[in-house]
Amino acid sequence: MKTTNIVGFDESITIEWKPSKTDEYSFIINIYSAKDKFVGEEELPEFNERQKKAIEYVKKKGSISRKEYKQLNGISHTIAHKELKNLAEKDIFKIQGAGKYLRYGLTQG
Repeated sequence: MKTTNIVGFDESITIEWKPSKTDEYSFIINIYSAKDKFVGEEELPEFNERQKKAIEYVKKKGSISRKEYKQLNGISHTIAHKELKNLAEKDIFKIQGAGKYLRYGLTQG
């Protein structure tokens, strides 16, 4: 993976690119500001596969509910609650809403 920092008006922008896992001719580019919290797949060693799957889901969809997490992973309500709570405690997810409307979205730095 190669990283390049570009200094703009008042913040630094970072561009990362790495070869794609799908074929030898593709690559992935991630662009984020110094203010953003970037969560890459290789930076998630302390999370289980279900949690990593949820992070990818939230990157695509914007947020996830406990019910969606349960269905995505085929697990119980209790396990879903504990694992989503763990992601929130680790500052990967932020809690949005409350009660039956509670959702988890990515935390922005």
